[in-house]
Amino acid sequence: MAPGEFHPADPEDMVSQIRRLREVAARDNVTVAIIPADAALTFPLSHSFELPDDTHVLIDLYTVSLTSEVVSDLQSYRHIFDTLTAAATTDITPFLDK
Repeated sequence: MAPGEFHPADPEDMVSQIRRLREVAARDNVTVAIIPADAALTFPLSHSFELPDDTHVLIDLYTVSLTSEVVSDLQSYRHIFDTLTAAATTDITPFLDK
């Protein structure tokens, strides 16, 4: 690997991950959705976040995790989540097959 390159996993590890995604997605109590690479989003995906309930947002950055209970933050992240959900598809088989 050249300096500055990042590879999330070896190909054989990725095959195992895809197999596991298929197993989990087949469960009745799980929804797996994928956002296509060509989805038109109006904001960059610069970090991850969780909305465990209607009172907290957990924001994960590279060096720190933040928790907010601020209503405007909750509204912003709910809007982002809803936008991502609208862009995602639960028909994941074509993506996993590729």
